[in-house]
Amino acid sequence: MEFDWTQLLNTADEISAENVATSSKNSYLSRIATYERTLTKMQIDPYPITIDKMKGFLVLKMKSNKKYSTLANYIAAFSYYFRQNKLDILTNSLEFKNFKAGLRRLMHGDTYPNSKLPFNHTWFLSYLEKFSLNNLDDLKFMFFMTLSFSAFLRISELMNLKRKNINLSDDNQILTITIESSKTDQFGRQVETYVYYNDTPWCPIKYLNAIDNLNPDDNICNCSEHALRSHLTVVLRMIGVEDASSYSWHSFRRGGAYLCGLNGVPDSIIKAHGRWKSSAYIRYVNVEMPIAGQKVACALSNIK
Repeated sequence: MEFDWTQLLNTADEISAENVATSSKNSYLSRIATYERTLTKMQIDPYPITIDKMKGFLVLKMKSNKKYSTLANYIAAFSYYFRQNKLDILTNSLEFKNFKAGLRRLMHGDTYPNSKLPFNHTWFLSYLEKFSLNNLDDLKFMFFMTLSFSAFLRISELMNLKRKNINLSDDNQILTITIESSKTDQFGRQVETYVYYNDTPWCPIKYLNAIDNLNPDDNICNCSEHALRSHLTVVLRMIGVEDASSYSWHSFRRGGAYLCGLNGVPDSIIKAHGRWKSSAYIRYVNVEMPIAGQKVACALSNIK
């Protein structure tokens, strides 16, 4: 059997492309589009992308008060662009790696200094006191918040959910959420996560009627990520949360995991429910040192 070498390499590239989730691809393309608009506005030809152009763009973003994690996402987008277009991967060059390392040290990127705080579950009560769920927009927002909190959803996972991806059991006790693609499902094989009914304000099953009128293929959320985040900031300020800028949509994912950690849910269960593939989940379940000390003291005192 004869094979065409070029065709074999093209097939290999297609297989490699499958290692990137759809949500990640869309994010990379969006980052590259931002880079392109920014340099064009500065009357600089964005292409071909060079080390100097990347460095200048990233410094501009740093001076615009962007966090290191955001800059790291831009760097990942550049790497993706080079791979997809079969170009030299300039982000792997020694010159760029030295720049990246310096940038990380300068911005303390290794210590997550500006990571968002976990959402406080008591704020769901504050939301109910401030907003009327007779208003469909307020009801939908409550559903989005509680669903993200209870299912540990990333904002990209929430945005990609369709009505057909959310199904309630016949006894109204179990909500099955089918996540078609996510950061940790690189091959798009889908994963199902489950939320069980409980009598708390943050149980999303109570607000499921917010999406009753949607068709199966409709996205449950039809606004942009920016609009969702912006409205959350407004909501937090309205319910009296100090320093609302310290919270983002990711605070729901972190808040749900954090609350579970405080209440003794094993790390392995939290990791599975949040679909974490690495130990990155650990920073979501950290507890205050007094509580940690108390638990350790209790454990040590019970050792015979």
